[in-house]
Amino acid sequence: MKEKLLRELAAKSIVIMLGTMVTSYGMGTASVANASFGENVQVDSARVISQEEAKDLGAEKIYTNLETGMVVNQLAEPYLVIEKPESKSYEVSMEDLYMERSLRLSIYGLEDKSFTRGSLSRGNEEDTSIKKVSFVYDYVPEAFSYTAVYEVEFNSLYAYQIYEDKEAIYIELWEPSQLYDRILVVDAGHGGNDIGTYSPDMKYYEKDINLSIVKHLKKLLDKEEIKVYYTRLSDEKVYLNPRIDLANELKTDLLISIHCNSSDSSTAKGCEVLYGTKNQKGLEFDSKALAELCLKSMTENGNLANRGLVKNNEIYIIGKSKVPVALIETGFMSNESDLEFIIKKENQEKMAEYIYQAVMKAFSQLETE
Repeated sequence: MKEKLLRELAAKSIVIMLGTMVTSYGMGTASVANASFGENVQVDSARVISQEEAKDLGAEKIYTNLETGMVVNQLAEPYLVIEKPESKSYEVSMEDLYMERSLRLSIYGLEDKSFTRGSLSRGNEEDTSIKKVSFVYDYVPEAFSYTAVYEVEFNSLYAYQIYEDKEAIYIELWEPSQLYDRILVVDAGHGGNDIGTYSPDMKYYEKDINLSIVKHLKKLLDKEEIKVYYTRLSDEKVYLNPRIDLANELKTDLLISIHCNSSDSSTAKGCEVLYGTKNQKGLEFDSKALAELCLKSMTENGNLANRGLVKNNEIYIIGKSKVPVALIETGFMSNESDLEFIIKKENQEKMAEYIYQAVMKAFSQLETE
């Protein structure tokens, strides 16, 4: 994308890159400061993250140049500013809480509570992108230091670029399609107290198999230049609306939803892939084309019988999708042979590989159109 490439060149002309971490939740002792963001912005206390838990969860980029204070002159609106109490580089982690339309930014190793809620401001006071701002301090006794945590909820879904100069830390807000050439949403069906279908003896739940396949798929996709959004990566209940809203708001290139099947008849077996025809008009690469690739990849190895494509606009995530969507029913938990195959870890890894291959072929086709 021309705009994206120009933007990256501009960034690299003024900064050097320093890695920063994507973080997870943690526990700690909090103290809250106050600041005003206007009457339309809610105020709350942030959840505290653990630095140690953050280390294995991936990486984003922060662009740093401590030699100049001119970074702000090259930022695109909208953006946020966190003013620094000292002209030095800070250890920062960032978590994109995209299912909540939120960003969490943590600053580690602080000797005192020199950052405040008031340190965070909008680059343009007329900017209306912010819905709620939270701030908290966590004291880390083993390090004799504080962690400052900013959590910002937005009115829309954004992708972020973080910049740093001697004056401040800056957070640019972008539409994801402006930053990423290829976007994929992967949906692990069910979760939490929504177990999906299950084995006859109730020993195995669909939600767990779906999640396992997605986690194996993530390992493969992490190696590719694809921005992937996951509706869940843990055993939590995610309602249908947030799943499809994520895909539609992103205008994702592809949406893959992973499930297991079931039937009153124990003889029903094999893989089938569901697709829709609603909201697909004008798409050169549509849901049916994606479903065909997924079905072929899932069944050409011979481990799962090919039950064919199923058009079903009544399935919520399919009927409401405005992007190419394929819902993969990997196999029947009500069938003995299918169940024996899909519950094994090595076969879940195989199915993840099959889906990965279909995704890569789909992107290849998208890029040649």
